[in-house]
Order: sequence, then C-alpha cells, then structure tokens
Amino acid sequence: MPRKRAAISKDFPPVLSPAEKAYEAHISLLYSSTKTFDLLCLPVELFDIIISLFPDVLSIRPLKGTLLENEYGQRGRVLRALSRVSHAYRAVFLHKAWERLEAVVYDETRTSENWWMQLGRKLERVSNGLANTPEVARHVRIATVNLSKYSSKTVLPAFAHCLERLPNLHTLQVVHASSSVSAGIHSTFRDIKLPQIRNVSMPSSARGILSSCSEVRCVTCRDDDGGPLVWALRNACPKLEVLRGITPNATTANPALRKLEINARKTYFEPYSPQEWVETTIVTIRDLRNLRSLRTLIMWVDVEERSDLKYPSKRKIEAARQALRETAAPLPKLLVVRWCHTKGVVKEERINIE
Repeated sequence: MPRKRAAISKDFPPVLSPAEKAYEAHISLLYSSTKTFDLLCLPVELFDIIISLFPDVLSIRPLKGTLLENEYGQRGRVLRALSRVSHAYRAVFLHKAWERLEAVVYDETRTSENWWMQLGRKLERVSNGLANTPEVARHVRIATVNLSKYSSKTVLPAFAHCLERLPNLHTLQVVHASSSVSAGIHSTFRDIKLPQIRNVSMPSSARGILSSCSEVRCVTCRDDDGGPLVWALRNACPKLEVLRGITPNATTANPALRKLEINARKTYFEPYSPQEWVETTIVTIRDLRNLRSLRTLIMWVDVEERSDLKYPSKRKIEAARQALRETAAPLPKLLVVRWCHTKGVVKEERINIE
C-alpha cells in the first residue's frame, strides 16, 4: 500500500521586519555559491586591526622626510584592490580606500623617473580623477602630498581644483614644498576657498595655501623656526586655536590661540651665540603671557648635564610657567615639558597650574 504524502502546511511564511530583511540580504551576500565562508563575515573591528598592520603614512609620528618608501603605499593598494572585487566589497572598502589622498610614496622600481617627476605626475593624475568623480571625492578626509617642482603650472591648478571638490576634507598635510613653487602656490590659491579644512601641517614654503583656509583651527610648522608661517597666519586664519612646531622667537599675537607647542632646544641658536640664544628665548617665552586665551603650553627642551650651564632648561621652564600663569585665560592651565635627547623624547613632565 503506497505511503501517504505528508500534509502540506497551510501556514503563511513569517513576516520579517525591515531590519530582519536587511540581515537576511546581508547573510546571502556572505556566502558564495560553493557555501564557503566569505571574507565579509569577519567583524568590522577585525578588519580595522588587519589593515592597521600595514605600514601607512599616518603611522609616522611626527611625519618626517621628503620621501617615503614603496612599502608605505601597501595599505592603499590593498584597500583599492578589495574595493574592486564585487559590489558587496565595494560597499565596505571603497570609503576606506579613498579616505586618504596620498602622493608622497616613491616607487623605487620605476627608475626611469626622478622622485619629483613621479610624485608630481601622481598628484596631477589623482587630482584630476577625484575632481571628475564626486562619488569617490566625498570619501576623502585627509590629504598628504608632496608639492615638487614638476610642471607646477599644471599640477598646482589641478590640485587646487581638486581640493575645492572634496567636501569632507578636514586635514591637509604638505610633507614637502619646493622653494621654486612657493610663488606659484601663492598665485594659484589666491582665489581658492577651502572652508572645510580644519587641520594643516606644512613647511613655510607652502604658506600660500593658508589664505584659502579661513576656518583652520590647528597648524603645524614642518621646518625652520616657523616665522614666515606665523606671519602668514596673522590675517589668514583668525580662528586658529592650536599652533605647533615653532620656536619661541616665532611669536604670534592670535587672540584665539589656546594651545601652543614650541621648540626651545639648544639646536636652534643660529645666528645667535649660545648665550644670546638662551637669553632671547627666555624673553620671548615670557612674552607669551600676552596670548590671553592660552591655556596649554607644550615646550621641548634638552636633557642637560649638571655641568652644562650654557643651556639652562630650568630657566626656560620657569619662564614658561610664569607666562602661562599670567595669561588672561581662566584656570586650570597645563604646561607640558618634553625632555629631549638626540634620539628623541626621553620623558614628559606635566605641570598643572591651578
């Protein structure tokens, strides 16, 4: 006698909420046709840890030098490759691949090009590409570039045009700017407006860009004493709050400045004699009391031997403490002293002023 067929359930399938439908759609993308576990099944946090293991430009603190080796471009190459695998991968990795615009990595295997020619061509190519693809340009948050002498009449306008079309850009880092393009930077950025930029790091030769960054809050000087850069800041950046990388002699009278980082080490006494430099430095440190909004002062000084009387770091620290106490800003205030040796920072001392 034939077996009876199982009764067919007349129950309707369960009604899924929008969140459950989205979850089901996501799960269907996680498995390939061969039922193998897909890379996208990994937690987002694990992805971030894996990507952080690749050398990248922002891992260098502080960012030094004019050129970076080819290995520092691995992070960007891996992320761009992953973003081209499929639509699902593109949705996850595209914004990570293009959150940084980087034109500072020199490919040593391309021996037919000089470093300045290679970086100049790369900057021009990337700038033109981003300017014409707004769906990618909206992902860029940080731009790190090298403004070389290569074809500045075409590269600089392309770069400036690109920056205007990056609506979410908040940090601009100019690792190096050739002195021969300084005048070109001034003329190119004269009529450019970049109100979206909040943080800038650059050498004095690139200070012409500051005229376009009226909303900048933090500026870091990358060379010499910072004097020319500070002079450009007086009228260009009225909302400046944090200034780093200058010597005490490069003083500023910006009323909104609330955080200042200065280099008071003995290696910066030219063209003064060592003793003249010490006395000049102490006088300029005392003048910082005129910055009425200053609440945090970070100062780099040298680790001294007891017999070394030419570079009295303790006198500089006391002058900084007194100047910070006399500013018009309300308490509490903070003085951070970074004791340095030839190999870098030895220790950090935090002095609260209450």
